[in-house]
Amino acid sequence: MVAAFGHSDQMLQYQIVMAVVAVSGLLAGAFSHEKLIDTALYRDLVEICNDLLWEFDAAGHLRELRGKFAKSLEFRDFWLGLSWKDWVVFEQPETDLAALRAALAERQPFQHLVLCVRLPGQERWAWTRNSGVPLFDEDGEFVGYRGATVDISDQKQAEALHKKAEALLQTYDETLEARVEAKVEERTRILAEVSLRNWRLANYDQLTSLPNRNLLFEHLRKGLQQARRQWRLLAILLVDLDGFKQVNDTLGHDAGDELLQQVAARLQQCVRATDTAARLGGDEFTVLLQDLEAPEAAAAVAQKIIDRLAEPFLLGSASAAITASVGIAL
Repeated sequence: MVAAFGHSDQMLQYQIVMAVVAVSGLLAGAFSHEKLIDTALYRDLVEICNDLLWEFDAAGHLRELRGKFAKSLEFRDFWLGLSWKDWVVFEQPETDLAALRAALAERQPFQHLVLCVRLPGQERWAWTRNSGVPLFDEDGEFVGYRGATVDISDQKQAEALHKKAEALLQTYDETLEARVEAKVEERTRILAEVSLRNWRLANYDQLTSLPNRNLLFEHLRKGLQQARRQWRLLAILLVDLDGFKQVNDTLGHDAGDELLQQVAARLQQCVRATDTAARLGGDEFTVLLQDLEAPEAAAAVAQKIIDRLAEPFLLGSASAAITASVGIAL
């Protein structure tokens, strides 16, 4: 081949070969220089990084721990070779363990996964945030993972205290709301009772518990309206007790009050539930009869009242007799 070329051709071929060799050397040098720069930069970052830098092999066994955090853990040689599963607390809920398993199975990067781990040299477990990337050799073969771990135990503790404070505040709010509601219900009940008591005081006789003049007139007004609409009769019976003053003067005011109470009870026994027996005052009573078909019905009730009140009254150890006069207005 050399014989086929002249001297000048041989020189050209030599120069080309030397140029190729020179370019290859320059490229190799450039690549080596860049690799050295990257290596130096990595070492500098490792020295100043506060995170726990780690590397696991393809089988998941610890190969290296670096960084300031690693130095503070007082690294032990026997830690090397332990599986990542030896560090993770599987029993702790609310972690990203499922996401980690999925990433490892697919040999994919993962970022900011929250895990509960047993840090080397530490008796207690810690909450951590973890990020990692898969490693491959020049032939594309998977060789492990490299990544960083940050201790976030203080942050998790603060979050737990915050949640506890929120729960306590919510409990306090619910308790306060319940107490306020109970107070409102109690006050509403008291106001209702006071209102009902005042209404009864204004509309009922305190001695006999019969409707008084106010409530009688209200029933009379409604009864007259109903009678006009339905073309029915309405009657008013005026009941006056004869002999009451004598009982009151002879046996005393307490016996007189008891007599009035028994008269009220007998009047209510003589009328229907839809009728009204009322006390106007003293020994005067009124009975309002509604929805009557004939005047005779009012007369029958009046006679019933007269007969019933003519029966003797037992007033303690004494007995008293009175009569009644009944007037009817239709």
